Amino acid sequence: MIKNIAGTALTRGLNAVLMLVVLYLATHFLGAENYGTVTLIILGVAIIHLINNIIGGSALVYYVPRVHLFLLLVPSYFWAFLSAIMGALALTLLDRIPQTYTFHVMFLGFLLSLTTINQNVLLGKEKIHLFNLVSLLQFTMLLAALSYFIFIRHEHKVFTYVKALYLGYGAAFILSFILIYKRVKMTDLQEAGAQITKLISFGWKAQLANILQFLITVWVFIFWNIFSAGHCLGYSVPASSYQKGYGL
Repeated sequence: MIKNIAGTALTRGLNAVLMLVVLYLATHFLGAENYGTVTLIILGVAIIHLINNIIGGSALVYYVPRVHLFLLLVPSYFWAFLSAIMGALALTLLDRIPQTYTFHVMFLGFLLSLTTINQNVLLGKEKIHLFNLVSLLQFTMLLAALSYFIFIRHEHKVFTYVKALYLGYGAAFILSFILIYKRVKMTDLQEAGAQITKLISFGWKAQLANILQFLITVWVFIFWNIFSAGHCLGYSVPASSYQKGYGL
């Protein structure tokens, strides 16, 4: 127990440091306008991730030791797919994300959701060290990719950050999938519908607090921008907060 707590604390500390460096590079080398667009992309991915976690979040951790894993993964992956499509399209129609990046927000949201699902399976199986390993890889790869594109390729565009996200999320998903692959045994999907009901029933209650906290943070800074006499922070603070937590 103490080993798991120490390992998790160390991993989170390292991730926080890595993410601060990522934020420094993004804000100082991409330019204010480009980072503003990156912030909108980050918020889009974050919203998709929040929706996904209604099924693929803590509810999954709770049911993994109690239900056949295949019956949990199939609806969770399907929900991640639906969340990504519906979330990206809704945000585009509401003009919350640039239309140019709709596909990227959708696919990045999907990748992050799949990785989170796989990590929560590991968490449910009490493989804390593997959960931490996936998380550390995601943050490390994001920083390494962004540093490569900025300092080696001399790229300073919005897509520079997007490509770094693809590499970070892609590496984390591949590793997490490898780690859970042998634990998954196919079975009859007749009971999958019942598992979806259980996941939603448990998940929306657990996720509601996270959604409300995120919305409150966004609205606080919207009002701040209205009354700040031009000293606009945009969505950078809520986006940065989510970045530090999930490697965006």
